[in-house]
Amino acid sequence: MKLNTLGFSIALTLLSSNAFAAAGERIDATIQVTSTVSSDTFSVTPLGKPNFNDVKAVLDYEKTTGVFTDWDMTIEAKYEVGLSAALATSPTLFNGTDYIPLTVDIDATAMTTTFTEINAVSVPGTGETSTHVLSISAADNSSLSSGLYTGSVSLIFEDSI
Repeated sequence: MKLNTLGFSIALTLLSSNAFAAAGERIDATIQVTSTVSSDTFSVTPLGKPNFNDVKAVLDYEKTTGVFTDWDMTIEAKYEVGLSAALATSPTLFNGTDYIPLTVDIDATAMTTTFTEINAVSVPGTGETSTHVLSISAADNSSLSSGLYTGSVSLIFEDSI
């Protein structure tokens, strides 16, 4: 079983009209540094980008409706046996006061911390390339305090079923 941990952390930034710092507020910055070296037979990358480090996901907050927009991206996977995925941790956005739980789906299948089959090859060992839609959405649209919400989504992909 090949394990490819995409230590990708999609820096999720929630922007609203209240997301700008006022006097007395603070702004924190985190820089995450990762690198993944894929094999010739197994890889998962954002379509049109060399790796997940170039991905920035933004969930806009519609103040008039109190709803967050969803974020989608197409990923491309190459594998020998089949593609499985799991969340490394339960993703949330946080502003120092409030948490917003996130929902992560691949091809409309909810991801959890347990591996889920995404796609299987018809003849194992022959290899296959496929594209899939990765979606991130806010699981809770309750009233929140203003501010910048940040978080990360860590997914693990395996070439196995």
